[in-house]
Amino acid sequence: MKQKARAGRWTGLAVLTMLSGSSTVANAQARLFSYPSDANRRHDYALLNGDLLAFYLNDRGDLGAPYPVIGGLPGAKPPGIVDPATGRPSSVNIADDGRILPVDGPPTYGALFSRTSTLAGSIGESVRQKSEYLTAGAGSVAEGFALRGNQGLRGPRNSFLQPSDLVVNSFRVFGDSPAGPLGATSVLSYPTDSGELQITQDLAFQEAGTPGNRARFTITFTNNGTETLSGLQYVRAADPNQGFTSGATTQRFRTQADPGAFAINSLVGDRGFGFGVFPDGSTEGSILLVTPETREPALLTQPLDQVTRNNYIRLGASTLLPDGTRTASAFLYQPAGDPNSLADDLLLGSTLDFVNDTAFTNLVNDNLSVLAGNAALLWVSPVLPDLAPSASLSLTFYYFFDAFPSGPPPGGDVPEPGTGAWWLCGVVAGGLLARRRRK
Repeated sequence: MKQKARAGRWTGLAVLTMLSGSSTVANAQARLFSYPSDANRRHDYALLNGDLLAFYLNDRGDLGAPYPVIGGLPGAKPPGIVDPATGRPSSVNIADDGRILPVDGPPTYGALFSRTSTLAGSIGESVRQKSEYLTAGAGSVAEGFALRGNQGLRGPRNSFLQPSDLVVNSFRVFGDSPAGPLGATSVLSYPTDSGELQITQDLAFQEAGTPGNRARFTITFTNNGTETLSGLQYVRAADPNQGFTSGATTQRFRTQADPGAFAINSLVGDRGFGFGVFPDGSTEGSILLVTPETREPALLTQPLDQVTRNNYIRLGASTLLPDGTRTASAFLYQPAGDPNSLADDLLLGSTLDFVNDTAFTNLVNDNLSVLAGNAALLWVSPVLPDLAPSASLSLTFYYFFDAFPSGPPPGGDVPEPGTGAWWLCGVVAGGLLARRRRK
């Protein structure tokens, strides 16, 4: 079945290019590019270029583009090429139209950020004024996702599916103004016992009323079958490198930009890259951790192995206060080594209000498995509610770049932001969180 899904993805790509052709007009800041891979296969990647942020993402909805196709399957993403002092790419690697160069065997770019406006000049000039926060440095690039289901998905139960297992049905981008809303949508699918599971991944930023250093990712599951799906779970991994080609990262719990977020930040000096969720009644069970494993396939094929090898933080119940703020419990665990029985893990500490509990924040920071060096961040969502036929359920999380405004970090430590939430049938029902790393 996996081979069938892999073969089908290329048919879908022929459709997506036609759907998105209008997005490549000269003034568009959201563009699609085709990348020739092996002898007879192609895949598309997108550039979303805003004032402060720019993203290169693949047809599957993961950052770090383009990926090579080897033997019909996605290969490892090579690192980006940047100035070691500024983290900026050059015109040798970013064309004036935003395309990544050289076309044959290009480097990979994923997430670029500038604290000052980059509106002047061509789209390529604007990208080149930003610093790469994800793919700089040595080694392959890791930013991606995996998912699993216990009942209803074809194939082995409880095994995590990789992006290469999914069919890419369409890939579209939107946005003409470098100061206006920008986004991309990937529509994927995987067979179920009675139909298919549709996975729609949306990336959007510069939305009205939102900070310019924040991007929103929404993943929507739709059950296009006649049997209820159970045990759905989503994992996101990122191995950013805002240290460019030198400087070690430090991972810290919580974020300066969003003190109420349940998040982990990776820092090099004053450069931060954060990922997380806001506490909500349905975010309970979200797990964040830091791991020295930075290979994307290893992170996504068996993500629960990382939970059994590294201390992790789990979000607990939250309470909405009369003033509209929310407090939430949190727990720090040392794994016992059994991925099927987290109940046996050793509780190192807990709090009823992680936002205002400085001692707990410092305890977490003292007990992270990886505090400095090349480390990745992993977010494991809670197991989602059963998904009935024709029903949809969504997860939303955010990436944040640096901290606006500057100031002392919360809880005696940390700068950087992150948030997220998930919806069932359009009604807010929960949220999630994740993590980050650097080379």
